[in-house]
Amino acid sequence: QPFLIKTNHHLANLYQNMSVLENHHWRSTIGMLRESRLLAHLPEEMTQDIEQQLGSLILATDINRQNEFLTRLKT
Repeated sequence: QPFLIKTNHHLANLYQNMSVLENHHWRSTIGMLRESRLLAHLPEEMTQDIEQQLGSLILATDINRQNEFLTRLKT
């Protein structure tokens, strides 16, 4: 991630240097889910909720934001 930010990679720009790899993995996951239509049988509201939950789980793997997540967990 620091390399992508320092080299001004397009992904770093796209995600405004914030959890670049995690955001990329989240968006890739959502793209694959939508393309496969794996969740097509579910109501739209439930699909959006699943996508948000997946995002929260993937973004929580950003080691640079560990303290932020730990603080949120404690409260």
